Amino acid sequence: MIICITGMRGAGKSSVADILKKKGFAIFEMHDAIISEMKKRKLEINNETMKEFAINIRKRLGPDIVARKTYSMIRRSKNKNVVITGVRSDAELKYFKSHAKDIVVVSVSAPQKIRFMRLRKRKRSDDVKSMSAFLEREKAEKKLGIVSALNDADYIIANTGTMRDLKKNVDMLINKLEGKN
Repeated sequence: MIICITGMRGAGKSSVADILKKKGFAIFEMHDAIISEMKKRKLEINNETMKEFAINIRKRLGPDIVARKTYSMIRRSKNKNVVITGVRSDAELKYFKSHAKDIVVVSVSAPQKIRFMRLRKRKRSDDVKSMSAFLEREKAEKKLGIVSALNDADYIIANTGTMRDLKKNVDMLINKLEGKN
């Protein structure tokens, strides 16, 4: 089974992936493909350069280029249960769906204020530091087509509570996917 996780920044995609990893899923993060390509080119990696690089590589090589690079890594994996985090567009979803069977698309959602506060706490190098930068980044992601990916989700997991609540929601989804009650 391949679970594609989409959601706006700070919604909890990585947290859902961490829960699934403990259940034996292999995790592939879309932004790792971008970081890998930037490292090959010896480019500085920060919020601004990643955003610019992601836009430019998609313009040059097609809107599904990050999906293609990610899927290349997945094919080398021997794990049948895979999670792909950070799907950003319908083009990426179409690529995955056309190259693999048994795909489920899950959107992780949380209100904007909660997501911004999570980003401030986690302090990842490519995270935004101000609300204005956060809003600008969301605007850019929407231009890439994330709204279409969110709308194409088979399931939505609300992530507005505790980690325990999130784990319970993920467990319920997995039980549903595996045909359990």
